[in-house]
Amino acid sequence: MQVWPTTGGPQYMMIGAYKVVGAPVAQLTPGKNTRAYVRHPFRHVDCDVTRRLRLHDAAFLQKWAYSGGLLKLEQGGRINVHFTSSLPYATDKKFAPEGAKNGGAPCQSSNLHTHGLLVPPSVGSPTPTGMKDVGDFIIHLAAPKGRLDADACLDAAKNATHSGSSQGGAHAHKPMETIDYSIRIPAKKPIGHRQDPTATGFHPSGLFWMHPHPHGYSSQQLRGGTTSLITIGRLADYMKWEGPGATDRKNVREMLLKDAQLSLVDAASKTWKFENKYEPALCNANPAPADNDKREGECKAADGRVWTFTVNGLMYPRLSRDVEANESEIWRIANASPNITYRLSIRNKNDPGKRLQFEILAVDGVAVGNSAAAASARAERREEILLMPGSRAEIGIVHEPGTWVLTNEVVQGGADAWPTVKLAEIEWKAPATGGPVVAMKATASRMAAVVAGFTPKRDIDRSARLNAAPKTAASVPASICDLPSGHERVILFVKKPDDGPNGEVFGLIAGIRPVQEAGLEKLRIFKRTGPGRNPSDYTLVSARDVLGELAEKSSFAPAFDKVEFGDVCTKVGRDEIWVLENWTPEIHNFHIHQTRFRIADADSFGPSYFNWPEPPKDEKPEAAATNAAIKNFFSSTGVQGFAHHDSAPVPRGGAACNGTPATKDCQPGRVTVLINFNRDEQVGAFPYHCHILEHEDLGMMALVTVLPRDGQPQAAAASHKH
Repeated sequence: MQVWPTTGGPQYMMIGAYKVVGAPVAQLTPGKNTRAYVRHPFRHVDCDVTRRLRLHDAAFLQKWAYSGGLLKLEQGGRINVHFTSSLPYATDKKFAPEGAKNGGAPCQSSNLHTHGLLVPPSVGSPTPTGMKDVGDFIIHLAAPKGRLDADACLDAAKNATHSGSSQGGAHAHKPMETIDYSIRIPAKKPIGHRQDPTATGFHPSGLFWMHPHPHGYSSQQLRGGTTSLITIGRLADYMKWEGPGATDRKNVREMLLKDAQLSLVDAASKTWKFENKYEPALCNANPAPADNDKREGECKAADGRVWTFTVNGLMYPRLSRDVEANESEIWRIANASPNITYRLSIRNKNDPGKRLQFEILAVDGVAVGNSAAAASARAERREEILLMPGSRAEIGIVHEPGTWVLTNEVVQGGADAWPTVKLAEIEWKAPATGGPVVAMKATASRMAAVVAGFTPKRDIDRSARLNAAPKTAASVPASICDLPSGHERVILFVKKPDDGPNGEVFGLIAGIRPVQEAGLEKLRIFKRTGPGRNPSDYTLVSARDVLGELAEKSSFAPAFDKVEFGDVCTKVGRDEIWVLENWTPEIHNFHIHQTRFRIADADSFGPSYFNWPEPPKDEKPEAAATNAAIKNFFSSTGVQGFAHHDSAPVPRGGAACNGTPATKDCQPGRVTVLINFNRDEQVGAFPYHCHILEHEDLGMMALVTVLPRDGQPQAAAASHKH
C-alpha cells in the first residue's frame, strides 16, 4: 500500500462530478486470503478487483479511489500490508496541508489503522528500512526516503519548537521508510448469545473500516482517497431476519459516508482542491425549502466553493426497483467523514414530513443485545440515528412503496452546525401481482424477536458489581498502573479557553477517584515527567494544580507533547468504570482502540454519572434536537445501550463552560461507560481520543498502556527505539 497525492499518482480523483487534484490517495494491494471489492451502493454488483491490475491503474483510481472499496475477511484471516508514503510535500508544496498547530507527525508521513478491529497493537521488529510484523500500532509512521525528520509543512522556526516529529510519547521515534503490517484476525467466531464476542481469541463478525492515523494530520489525510470498508464474517453470524430476501446479497447495502469541502483551482481544466480547513458555515445549515430541493449530495457557497456529501464516493446515487411483498433490506452504514456527525433519516420525497421507520440491528460492528428493554426499544422503531465520526450502524428496513431520500438532518454540536443535505434516493415500486407490501408497523415484533434471540446478553450483573465495589476512599494509587478497589477513572475533555498563537488547543486529563465521589476534589492525576515507557516516568499530582495550570498557562500541552496528563495504564483482567466529562462548549466523540465498551445503566448509576446540560436558550432549535438525539443514545430504552461500542458521543458542557473545570458555574456534559480489559490481544500501547479528528489533531488524544495479566510490561514495547 502506498499513500501519494494525486499530483504524483493518478493525477486527479473524482468526487462526484468534481475532478480533485492534490489529494492523498492510497494504492492498495490486498494480502493473502483477502478479497477486495468495489461496490455501488444500489446496483447489487460486487466488482472483485483483488487479482486485477486495475487496482494500480490510474483510470481506475481516478474513478474509485475516493470510495475506497470493501475488504472481505473471515476470522483467522490476516491483513498483510507493505506500507510506504510518497507524499511529496517537502519538494512540492502546492497542495501541502496547513502545518499542524500543536504537535503531531510530519505531514509527509502516514500510517494505517484498522478501526474497530479487536487485534493486537504489536510493535513489530526492526528491518533495514523500518519495521515488520506490525499490528494495529498507530504510533509508527512511514515517510518518503530522506524525509524522515522535519515536518515539511512547517518552517524552520516552527520545526525547532515543534514536538511532533514523534507521535507517541511512550514509544516516540522518527518516521521510517517502510512499515510491514501483519494484522491477524482472532480465529474464533462467536455464534449467538453463547459466547462473548469480545472475549480473548474471539472476533465479532461485523462492519469495520480502515484509515490513516498520523496525529496532527489525521483529518487532512482521511478526507482523501485513503479509507476502505472492512467486513469480517457474515451477517448470519450475528443476525437473522424472517421474510423474503431479508439477507439476500442483493438486499444488503454497504455505505461509506464521506464529505469534502472543495474550491476551484483552474476553471479551464475544471480542477478542484480540498479546502485546508473546514468551515461549518460554508452552507446554510437550515436552507429554505426551495434551496433544500437542490441539495442533492452537495451544497454550494456564494463564492463558488462546494461541500460534497457522498455514498461510496458517489454524489446522490439513485435506484428504482420493483419489490416483493414483505421484502426487506439491511443497510450497513459507516461514517468515514473526519469531522461531521450524521443524523440520518429516510424521508418520503413527495411528503418530506413523512419518515420511514427502521430497526437498529448492530452498532460499531457488533449486534445489539437482547434484554427486555432492548427488545422494547427495537419494537418502538426509529426514524433517525446519530452517527458520530467513525461510528457504524446496521439498520433493517421493510420496503414501503414510494420514493425515499436518505437525508442528513442538521446537527448543532456547539458552535458548529452541520447542514441538512440529501444523500441518496431510492424508489421502491409495488409488485404488479401477488400480496400487498406490508408496512413496518405490521411487523412490529417479527425481526426484533429473531435478532434479540441471536445476540449477546447485556451484563447487568457486571454493572451492579462495579457500582457496588467497596469504596476505599483512603487508598492512594501506588503508580499510574494501579487502580485501587472501589475506584473509577475520570476523563476530562478540556480546551484552552483563550486561543493562543496556534489557535485552539484541546486536551485530555485522566484521573482516578473513589466511586460515587462527585466532583474533582479527590481526583488523583499522574503527570508524565519522563519518556513514559515505565510507571516510574509518571508523578502523582493534585487535581487543583493541574486544573489551575490549564486555566492560567498561556498554552496547554496537547497530546504527545512534553507534558501529558491523559495517559492511562491498566492490565488484562480489569473491568473499569470510565466517567467521561466534557468541560467544553462543543460535543466530542470518545473513541478507544483495541477494545469495546458498554454504556453504564443511567438508572442504577444515578445522576452523578450522566448529565446532558440543556443548550443555551438563545440557540436554534437544532441544538435541542441534537441534544435529544444524544440523550436517546444513552437512554435505558435506547438500543445502543445494549451494544459493544468503540465510540460514543460526549454531550457538551452547559452555557457557562469554556473548556476548563476552573470555570465558575460550568455544568459539564457527562456520560459513563464500562470498559473490560479482558483480552490478551489488548496488551501493548494504543490511543483513546476524540474521533472528531480536528479535535484529535489539536491535542485531544492520549495513550492507554495495557500490561499482561502478570503486570509486567512488554519488553518489545518498553525498549523499542528507532
